Amino acid sequence: MSNGMASARDVETARKAIMGNPELRADLIGKARSTMADMNDHNWGNSINRAPEMNFLIKALGKIK
Repeated sequence: MSNGMASARDVETARKAIMGNPELRADLIGKARSTMADMNDHNWGNSINRAPEMNFLIKALGKIK
């Protein structure tokens, strides 16, 4: 991501890792929950509270089997 944007290949690599690794998904869910709680409690430095997006991510990751 030298230009700040993920390439299609980078996205596919991440997608495969997330889809194929339940431990990674569980770790991401835990980190997203922690981030969401912090955003709701403090919202430091954010012009917009992104907690609803974290909630969407948590739900989407939880649906993957």
